[in-house]
Formats: sequence, structure tokens, C-alpha cells
Amino acid sequence: MLNEAIVGQLFSMFKEQYGYAVDDACGLFDGQRDMLEFVMKLGKGLEQRFFQELGTGYVGPKHTVAGVEYRFKGYRGRQIHGLFGKVGLKRAYYVGPRGNNCHPLDERLALKGHSPGLQYFLALFTGQNVYEKALQQFHE
Repeated sequence: MLNEAIVGQLFSMFKEQYGYAVDDACGLFDGQRDMLEFVMKLGKGLEQRFFQELGTGYVGPKHTVAGVEYRFKGYRGRQIHGLFGKVGLKRAYYVGPRGNNCHPLDERLALKGHSPGLQYFLALFTGQNVYEKALQQFHE
């Protein structure tokens, strides 16, 4: 469970940003919708910070992959899809003797456009939906 003091601070921030007036079911719905938006923004900010803390993947002036030596050239930005939306990354890139690129951070974390967490949930949800649809068709 989250520390009660942190929850209190977050709720105060929520009220400052969105207000807090619930008089009926519509007000409750609006408040819950606003809360979801607030939590999603918070999640996006936390996820961005999480990825920043992973570093850039810089491994030195040279990097060898499968016997091929790559030389560090600089940093490039990239966006991937995370659990809460797009996440920006700054990552080191290396260039091989034939001009091909290498990004150690991408390799280490298996980043292919979606974060591993998002890949998991996409597979879970799409797999469930396909299974449920197939089960429904079987019983028709």
C-alpha cells in the first residue's frame, strides 16, 4: 500500500488541478474521469523518469557485437510506446565499419518500439480477446 502521506499530497494536488465538487452521479463520474486523467499523467511522468534513470547505454568509445567493432558517434533521441503513452529516450549510438548502427541500450532492454511491459499487456489483452471470441464462436 502506498504511504498515506504521499496519497494525501497527491490528492491535494488533484484537488488543486481539477477541483473537488461532487453533488450527484454526474459529478462523481466527472471526478472519477478527472482522477483517471490525473493518474495517467502521473504514470506517464513516473515512467519517463524510470526510463531516464536507465541511462543512455553508453559503453565507452568502442563497442563490439558479434566480433564487429562499433565506434561511438553521439546520442540520438527515440520514442517508444510505454504503459502510459510515448516515452522519450536519449541513447548512445555507435557506427560499424560498413555504416550500420548499434544502440546498446535498445539491445540490452529489447526495445523494439514498445516497452516490454506494454508488450506483455498487449499480448495478454489481444490473446484474451481472441480466446473469448473463439470460445463464443465455438458455442454458437
